[in-house]
Formats: sequence, structure tokens, C-alpha cells
Amino acid sequence: MVRRLALIIIVLAAIGIASSHLSGGKHISTDQYFLEIGHTLDPITADETTTFLLTAAYKNGTQVPLDTAHVKITDDTTYLAATLEANEAGSASFNYAFPEQGTYNVTITFQQDQKTVVKHTTSLTVQPKPTSWYETLFSLTT
Repeated sequence: MVRRLALIIIVLAAIGIASSHLSGGKHISTDQYFLEIGHTLDPITADETTTFLLTAAYKNGTQVPLDTAHVKITDDTTYLAATLEANEAGSASFNYAFPEQGTYNVTITFQQDQKTVVKHTTSLTVQPKPTSWYETLFSLTT
């Protein structure tokens, strides 16, 4: 019963991610792997939640067998350090809202059976939170 429920949750999560549109992302090529960090917002803006989808494939195009992904988002401060369970397709996802604009380092470590398969750090640029029409109007009147 528990296994069936867990499988249903994984399938529903995968369907939700597959149906959500990934607007942006980074395609990274290493010596042995292709990595992708897809995200639903493009550009990523401060204080807005975006969904990230993390995948890794061998250079021949086959999916890397993974069971966990560790994600760390930093600048001078660590904002997020999380361990994610990979789905059956070997990818992992998470939602995150960056607290402010700037450049953040994102380190992703993919693991299989508690052994590191791929580890890579890249940077993501976060744009300022869009100004609302009433904030713009208020700033013009002061």
C-alpha cells in the first residue's frame, strides 16, 4: 500500500513537471556528461518561485542512473542545501524563490547508491523583482 502510494505521488509529480513549461535553463557539457538545469521562469526574478528540473545524461545520450541529487545554492551565504530523491527517469526537481537579485552559485551533486556520479557548480543570475504599477505611480508622486 505504501509503495503504491509512493509510486502514485512520484508519477503525479513527474506529470506535473512534464506539463509545466520549462522556459529557461542551462545546458552544461562536462567530459563525460550532459547536465541540464531547467527552470520555469525566464528570467529568474527575486521573490518569485520557480520550479527547477535537474537531469544528467551520458555523452551517448542515455540517462545516468541516479537515486538522489544534492543541491546547494550560495553566494556569500548558503540559501539552500537540500537532498532530493530522483524520480524513475533519473531526474529531480525542486521549487525555490531567490530572496534578492544577484548571482548565485548552484552546486548539484548526483548520486547513485550513495556514491557521487556527477558534481558540478554553475552560476545563475537572478533579476530584480519587477516593480508593480502602484509602486511606480507612488514613486512618481514623491
